[in-house]
Amino acid sequence: MTRGERDFNALVTKIKSSGATAVYFGGLIPEAGPLIRQIHEQGLAVKFVSGDALAQTEIVSAAGGPQFLKDVYYSSAADPKQDPDTAEAQEALKKANIAPDNYTLFGYASAQTIVAALKGSNNGEPQAQVDWLRNNSVKTAVGNLTWNEKGDVKDFKFVFYSFDDKGAPVAAN
Repeated sequence: MTRGERDFNALVTKIKSSGATAVYFGGLIPEAGPLIRQIHEQGLAVKFVSGDALAQTEIVSAAGGPQFLKDVYYSSAADPKQDPDTAEAQEALKKANIAPDNYTLFGYASAQTIVAALKGSNNGEPQAQVDWLRNNSVKTAVGNLTWNEKGDVKDFKFVFYSFDDKGAPVAAN
């Protein structure tokens, strides 16, 4: 598959003949939409799973409409706008005329984390900042974050989403 490709009929035929019950797609909406539509047009009954690249309203039109989003799922971080602990950050962003969208809040939290690590390590070397983060938590726009020994956020919440009949994302059960 190449970026910008729009004809996936040969690929869908291969998927169909393989007997697959699910497809994982690691690309973006311009290719995901036509692939999803062509899977449905060929009558292939598979689960289509992807990452948070599909967490944009454009997927509905790119796929040809909400009727093609049946059995389409994507994983994403839980929507921080739904967390009451993010209300203060959301209000601060709104006052600055910045929409507190999902990625905006995560970017804001990243900046807060960097500042905290710089201050906490007395602007030390990168390893001092890493060590400080591993041993401290940071109150951010997306909640209180702590890290494990590998540097991964502890208890980070991912959610699988599907789509309702109008193409709106809903948390999948």
